[in-house]
Amino acid sequence: MKKMILFLLTLFTISCNGIDKGISEKESLLEHQIDSLKQLNESLTTTHPFLFEKALNLEESDKESAIAIYQTIASAKNGDFWAIESEKRVLILAKEEVKKKKFSNGFDWLWYGDTLELSQQNDKCGEWGGDDEIINIFCNKSWKLSGYYVKKTYDCDDLSSVEALYGRVIPTLYQSKEIELTNQQIALLKEVILELTEHKLNNYVLGGNSGIVNKVQIKAKDDFSKKLYISDYPSFYWNKFHKLKNEILKNDE
Repeated sequence: MKKMILFLLTLFTISCNGIDKGISEKESLLEHQIDSLKQLNESLTTTHPFLFEKALNLEESDKESAIAIYQTIASAKNGDFWAIESEKRVLILAKEEVKKKKFSNGFDWLWYGDTLELSQQNDKCGEWGGDDEIINIFCNKSWKLSGYYVKKTYDCDDLSSVEALYGRVIPTLYQSKEIELTNQQIALLKEVILELTEHKLNNYVLGGNSGIVNKVQIKAKDDFSKKLYISDYPSFYWNKFHKLKNEILKNDE
């Protein structure tokens, strides 16, 4: 009987030790996994500043890669500074892309409420000047480029009078219909500005008593947002200006 009891006690002890050993092995494996996750998290945390800086440097040249890096940092979900800032950068860059799609072909520097004015004053009245032709370009409510043409026709006798000194001469005014510019017309608009810029840079004629005056300028709601001003005198016929004018006037025929 005693032998039987000792035998049962031995079996019980062995089985208990086996259970303890199994629990111990599971706990050890769990601890190892936790340590691995901690090490991985620490590794990610230490690399975040470098990855973030790399993404910043890529924003201009390769925006898609920059966004991918930011998303990798943000996916760590550990709530550190770099993850939070990366999420912000992704949102900002996404908004910029949407904004660029809304704006038209590189004219995103033309703010809503500003007007890009291209103008030519002819010299029909000699030293007194002449008629003004103006093309006004602006962003409409849909963030698309729109434009219209204005002509101010003057009588030369009026321009040479004393009244002209005080700005009291009233011209005959013509204004075209407003149109939304096509991609081809926007491309032509760029050529118009470049043509005047090139002529200005190569125009070595200094002043005179009369001549054509050509201008490109931003007319803004405040002085702080004026970003462009080109004035050339005495200038040239400005072929591309008149080509764009004729494009706008097609809708008035």
